[in-house]
Amino acid sequence: MLREVFRSRMFFVGLLFFVLIVVGGVVYLRYVERETAEDLAGTQERMKPLTKAQKSTPEVPVGIPRKVETSTQTVLGTRDRMIRRPP
Repeated sequence: MLREVFRSRMFFVGLLFFVLIVVGGVVYLRYVERETAEDLAGTQERMKPLTKAQKSTPEVPVGIPRKVETSTQTVLGTRDRMIRRPP
């Protein structure tokens, strides 16, 4: 009985179909991995100047209020805006 199964054309067609599906999946996986690696390398190359610029710029705390006393009024503000209030 096993001999008849192995001699059957449908068995070989099914086995061939299975092998082609598996091989096609592996080939497609390699293609996607290669394309992703190339895209990542290109993105990292474009990011290098930006990261260098960020490292060279000193960090400034934003939003921390500072108080400046003047003779006529008190000035409360942040780096971005100034609010004038009477004394």
